[in-house]
Amino acid sequence: MAPKLELSRRTPGAGAARPDGLAGIGPLPEAGTTATWSVGARVTLAALAEHPDIWRIFPALAQAAAAAAHPPQPRLATVAGNLAQPSRCRYFRRRDVQCRKKGGRGCFARIGENKYHALFAGGICVSPCGSGVAVALAALDARIVVQSGRRSRILTVAQLYADAWSGATVHNSLKPGELVRRILIPVVPGARSTYLQVSEKAESDRALVSCAASARVAGNRLAGVRIALGAVAPVPWQVEEAHRFLEDRPIDAAVAEQAAGIVLRGAAPLSANGYKVAIARALVRRSVQALVAGAP
Repeated sequence: MAPKLELSRRTPGAGAARPDGLAGIGPLPEAGTTATWSVGARVTLAALAEHPDIWRIFPALAQAAAAAAHPPQPRLATVAGNLAQPSRCRYFRRRDVQCRKKGGRGCFARIGENKYHALFAGGICVSPCGSGVAVALAALDARIVVQSGRRSRILTVAQLYADAWSGATVHNSLKPGELVRRILIPVVPGARSTYLQVSEKAESDRALVSCAASARVAGNRLAGVRIALGAVAPVPWQVEEAHRFLEDRPIDAAVAEQAAGIVLRGAAPLSANGYKVAIARALVRRSVQALVAGAP
């Protein structure tokens, strides 16, 4: 049976809480004035996508979960599993191929089939991060609690995947024995978020490119902007310069297009994935404009 999704908000002054760290969401003691939601590792993507409060407070996360929670096993996929999924590169998954990610010498995708591969890479491997949920969480400035035995640590989404940027043989920064336990997401007053993706098939969870954006909105101006692209790098791709460019600037189509250009600067398309640049540019532009328009 799929774990039940229990949602409760944690705020200063809330009494002692006893959340199920793996299968639910519950209040935890915290100083300060910012409410936070804690999503357990075993919460399913389907349950997350179906919960009205997630749609209301974190629409980008709900949209990403809905895109990933598809047949044939929509009730089994979990948040932690989505975050920690291994590479989908066809060369990595073939038993008869010893690619760089499996300890071999080269990346076959660089000279072979690379339609689904990265535009940005810190090393020889061009396998992109396949988690759309990670893209949404990056835009929402979430933190990932990982645990090994009695020891735990808290990572940003960028830190969760940092080792995959330069380390060809790893998929993320989890150490041996470490598991994702929960995700902490701050509730930012006045913030909106959105998640968009383009796929080859409507029922497919594989995004050719995905984009999530979040910001506080006042009129046609944004503050605290965070944009993340998915399926274009071994990490959810974020460019701080683009965030600074959009900060407190009146948003129109031209400004959104400029921001997209900053995010895509330095992209290095391979022989068959150049189409991703145009898709990514369009998704960044649409996401930024959607925040101002109030679209979920």
